Amino acid sequence: MKEIESLQSDLKNIDLAASSPMAYMSKRQKFVYLRGKLNSILETSNLEVNSTRGHIELLMSQVQTQQAKMVEKRARTLRRNTIINFVSGGITKLAGYSIALGGADTPSNILEIFDGGVQCTLSGTVIKDLHSESLVVGQMPEMLTQLSKSDDPNGIYARQVWDYLNEPANGVSGQPRRVDLTSDWQNRGFFDRHTKASSMRENSALTGKLALARITPQLLDDRLAMLSELRSVVSEMHTSLMKLSLHIKQSYADDPSFDWPLAAN
Repeated sequence: MKEIESLQSDLKNIDLAASSPMAYMSKRQKFVYLRGKLNSILETSNLEVNSTRGHIELLMSQVQTQQAKMVEKRARTLRRNTIINFVSGGITKLAGYSIALGGADTPSNILEIFDGGVQCTLSGTVIKDLHSESLVVGQMPEMLTQLSKSDDPNGIYARQVWDYLNEPANGVSGQPRRVDLTSDWQNRGFFDRHTKASSMRENSALTGKLALARITPQLLDDRLAMLSELRSVVSEMHTSLMKLSLHIKQSYADDPSFDWPLAAN
């Protein structure tokens, strides 16, 4: 932008008598080229921000879908458990103890065995459901893990967005935006919980799977919060682009006239 402003001043104050037409046309063409290039960069940056936001929102949608499925599955499990507990813990015990009052032990024992079998089946189903929940978490998205690195050789982020995340929030000094984000997440325990979950996931023992299932809802909440905050930071780039766009718009008022030099010749 500074080069454009410098050319604006030169073209407005140029002395045609002391300057060759070729030099004047060269400056004018360079001015038009730089103005077009700046507008192209601005448009591309806007598209990169929108593309990155779209990717983040897709990841957020996937997390929310996992949460909805988990809530629905837990609701079904609760209904099933309530019915089975009513049957095995209520009806069978009432029938068994009623028969036992009459002195017939064998039917009562059979009902107790049936009750135990139902309870074992119920427990096995619950364990299976918890095991399936532990598989929901998976690995943390690359868009989040990439923020702890200083370079992005694989292009996880659009280049302009990555450069923006590596700049200080105040534009002068301080930590890059991505470092501010990751430091805040570390202080809130997000990374520690996900590291613990990775260790549990590698543990093939039943206790590890059940422990992971217990913290799965918290992990999904953490991930959704991280993605939401990342989206907010990326969206702030639109403010900077808007300010640049307004500056470009206002600069048109300082453009030199391209008619009078030709008329003077």
